[in-house]
Amino acid sequence: MKNYFTLLFILCFVFFANAQSSSSDMTFVKCVKADGTFGETLKIDKVWNTSKRKIIKVQRQLNILGYQVREDGMYDDHTGKQIELFNKKNNLKCYYGLRKITLKLLRRQCRSIMKNK
Repeated sequence: MKNYFTLLFILCFVFFANAQSSSSDMTFVKCVKADGTFGETLKIDKVWNTSKRKIIKVQRQLNILGYQVREDGMYDDHTGKQIELFNKKNNLKCYYGLRKITLKLLRRQCRSIMKNK
């Protein structure tokens, strides 16, 4: 009986700990102004733990839009810089990293290009 309660306690602890850690996918970043100085701190919706398949899709979309990246599924420095350039070009207030808004804009712009072909 004692082992049963111990196991139940461990399972409940793991469940609640996991629920708390995944409840928010927001992160805070310090934005950089055009002159290179730091701006305000913003809470952004950064995409965490993206799959290789998702990164390949993002790289393919960037290539369709004229950015040049390898479609290898690796989120390397070059892919990260191209994503930041895309974010800057689309006037996102803070252009750091792969964000949910970035995925939405990539999808929308690629659909528009494909529709016009």
